[in-house]
Amino acid sequence: FRESFAARLSIIQPTSRMIQNFLATHQLPFTSSVEELIHELHRQGKHVYLISGGIRNMIAPIAETLRIPHSRVYCNSLLFDENTGAYCGFDCEEPTSSDQGKARVISSLKEAYGYQKVVHIGDGSTDLQTKPVVEAFIGFGGVVVRPAVQNHADCDWFVTDFKDLLDSLKGKDKDKNKTVSL
Repeated sequence: FRESFAARLSIIQPTSRMIQNFLATHQLPFTSSVEELIHELHRQGKHVYLISGGIRNMIAPIAETLRIPHSRVYCNSLLFDENTGAYCGFDCEEPTSSDQGKARVISSLKEAYGYQKVVHIGDGSTDLQTKPVVEAFIGFGGVVVRPAVQNHADCDWFVTDFKDLLDSLKGKDKDKNKTVSL
């Protein structure tokens, strides 16, 4: 994973200005019902973390809008030359920059805070890697359906719309076979 991430960034050579310009000119779209889902989780007193293989500069505005504290965001940090803003690499100490990184983050959170039940929602292969350390894994296919996630035997539930999860949280899910305790 780390080698692939490094190769992609080496090709793109993002500058701090490129990222600032992108954020200034593009509104980051949210998947349908995700804001309501996160709001409901917060309302119910659940601790919500954003664990992503994405870039912190792009993830931070999303976390802010969703009211996920900076301390609960785990993603990759790019390094830039402080004078020119040129890309200099990425922080290899970020666990999400390597294979099994999301699973390591969750394991460390469980150890640090004593979480007994962790539910992870994800759409990719690095999300599937969390299955051994979480109590439930929910595969998500609302943006793109990845067969590896949709058909994975360890996927406790697969959804294409966050509204399904929101309805379950609010007790509106009539299909009891789909209910996952969050």
